[in-house]
Amino acid sequence: WTGSTYIHQGTLEAIFDEDIVLDGRQITGLGSFTKEGPGALTLQDLDSHLNTFTWRGGTSLSLIDTVLDTKDSFTIRQDGSELLISNSYLKFGNNAGSLFQTASGVSDSETIVSAGSWLDAGGKGGLRIGQGGGSNNRLVIDGGGVTGGTVVTNMMPQDAKGLALGTGTGSSGNILQLINGGQIWDEATVNNAGNNFGVGTGANSNLMEVVGGAGFVTTLRKGMGNTIGSASTGNVVRVDAKGVPGSAVWLIPANNAIAVGTSGGFNNELQFLGGAKVTGAGLVCGDASNSNRVMAAGSGTEWKGNGGGAEFSIGLKDAEGNVVEISDGAYLWNFTTWQGCIGGRSPNMGNYPGTTSRGNKLIIRDGGRFLTSNITHVGHQAGEGATSINNEVVITGTDALWTSSNDINLGASSSGSKAIGNRIIVENEGRLTSSRRIEVGRLSSTEGTAADENGLIVRNGGTVRIPYYTYFNIPYGVDIGSTVTNDEVVVTAENNYCLVTDNGVLDVPVLKILSDGGNNIRFENGGVWQLSGRRDPSIISREYGDISMNNGIVAFAESSSFEVRDNWRGGDWEKVHFTGNNGLRLNDISLSSSGINSYLFEPDISPTNWAFLQMVNGTTVYRSSPSDDGALIIGENPGSSAEMLCSNTTASVELPFVLNGDLTIYNSTLTLQDDVEIGGNIMVDLDLIAEGNTALDIKGDLTVKPPATIRFSGEPVEGTVIMTFDGDVNGRFATSGLPNSYSLKYDYNEGTISIINSLTMFLVR
Repeated sequence: WTGSTYIHQGTLEAIFDEDIVLDGRQITGLGSFTKEGPGALTLQDLDSHLNTFTWRGGTSLSLIDTVLDTKDSFTIRQDGSELLISNSYLKFGNNAGSLFQTASGVSDSETIVSAGSWLDAGGKGGLRIGQGGGSNNRLVIDGGGVTGGTVVTNMMPQDAKGLALGTGTGSSGNILQLINGGQIWDEATVNNAGNNFGVGTGANSNLMEVVGGAGFVTTLRKGMGNTIGSASTGNVVRVDAKGVPGSAVWLIPANNAIAVGTSGGFNNELQFLGGAKVTGAGLVCGDASNSNRVMAAGSGTEWKGNGGGAEFSIGLKDAEGNVVEISDGAYLWNFTTWQGCIGGRSPNMGNYPGTTSRGNKLIIRDGGRFLTSNITHVGHQAGEGATSINNEVVITGTDALWTSSNDINLGASSSGSKAIGNRIIVENEGRLTSSRRIEVGRLSSTEGTAADENGLIVRNGGTVRIPYYTYFNIPYGVDIGSTVTNDEVVVTAENNYCLVTDNGVLDVPVLKILSDGGNNIRFENGGVWQLSGRRDPSIISREYGDISMNNGIVAFAESSSFEVRDNWRGGDWEKVHFTGNNGLRLNDISLSSSGINSYLFEPDISPTNWAFLQMVNGTTVYRSSPSDDGALIIGENPGSSAEMLCSNTTASVELPFVLNGDLTIYNSTLTLQDDVEIGGNIMVDLDLIAEGNTALDIKGDLTVKPPATIRFSGEPVEGTVIMTFDGDVNGRFATSGLPNSYSLKYDYNEGTISIINSLTMFLVR
């Protein structure tokens, strides 16, 4: 090949038996060019314009420092081919529907587009890798460590997806990698409805990666519709910033959504990791599809819906076992105009009669955060015969948080549908905060509608909080059941519940049971009902016992305007059924000195007598009116099962103190301002007494009566101060938990009781 070639029309089929380099020798014209034969072809320093370019034959094709402008498609028809595009400009989209593509059935090809290159679809073309049974093809867009170092742009076919990876049966194992600052950027064409994105359309096990890193930003900007796993399985899209927040980005035009698993697709996955960003999109995980998954994980990982029509749905129509998980500092937020739904359909989506959404789940864990601004439904259907069953939101782990500024409907049904067994579980220090109501078992007055056995569960240190707030003079809280005024239809809202247990905290001022049929609110086994900024609750009950506390805790925070002695008396408190041993918690508050707060904490008196006292967090002060000549008494007699806990607090008691039960001091200092009498047990964790601190500081006289014992845990250190005192000390403590070589040293001159590593004890007075 000794010179340049002009193809006026038709197709030039060039057969290369040997490797050849066309260096500056042009191939141009109105016709088409097809490369045949086993030889490798290198186009270098060319400025070529053709109708189409087809590669059929040979294993290697290189474009180096070259401009190649095809009015129509650039097509790879060779199995096992290798295409290298370096510092070149390739245009393939002057005609509608033109493509840069691996042809139908082509497999095992690899295309590397390296730094300094552009692939321009011309506003009419698209990109298609792996179709018609073509498998194991790979396309790499490598920016070379520079933001925008390599760009693919202007994709907008009129009759196909703008970007399709894996299309058609058998098109599996295809890979598209966008790395090192490479970009797919379609700013000029984002509003065209044909400019779609698809990974795994009727094709299985395809992978797309958008990978960030230090010093560059890798960006995918694609719309309109975006699907991962349509009628297919095992497809994955991974956007990973590799710990450099904002270095891997997926930008999607407003009012669009990413759909993971559609039309029967299953086990497909979308991953946002390591500080990746997605903006402008809603999310559908599982549209008439099962077992699909979306994972957002890592500090700085953020998904920002556009707020002007973004949708959030998990398990739409007939869908089972789809999961969205937000963890390890990832943040999803700003889904506003569309009402979100976990399990079923939101009211914006229309009715789907006869469909079943089952076992779909949103998991927020270990620092993951989720913010919603519109109504969110957990288990909601509409349409005759439609059901939502056992769908869940689970909020678990430290700093896991769902913040809602609108209603949350748990187990909601309308138009003849059923919502059964759907749950929100808040546990293990996870938190749910809402500025509006949480409704459990909500339904409309349409024949056959049911919302049964749906539950809000708060356990193991989880917290649900609804601050006291009124909207048109309506205070918000937790509503169980549903009021239906049409007596001519048969509907049910039965056995819906709120269960607070095992130190779970329900921080709400309003509790409502709105319908009969076993609906209930229960505080059990250490479950906490907290009133923040409120002295008294607002309660609606259908019958005595449907709101109950058995071995639970009533906590007060953000207000001191209540009297301990009168806490159970009158008002809506009378609607709560108390059984077992219930306690009082002061959470970072100080009691008012105007109240009468001397009190006997004792479980043997009645379920409505405080059995134990907890002072937790921040600064807590137990005080009473100067006119009160009583005392704070923990246990009526020595050996009582009454208890007092000081946890993570600087605590103070400003009236005489008597301990006949158990006092636990955990990472706290308790100051007793008046005289003290101790005939019970004091539990101290030595590992949590910081150097220079003490567990007990007694300002008055101390009287110790048998069987008073200090029970230690942790490792003893000689010289650790357990107690300081300003007054006289009468009596001695027994000890438990100290090794035989350790004992207590009572140093009256210094006013301390400390640990000494000696069997000999000297008393100095």
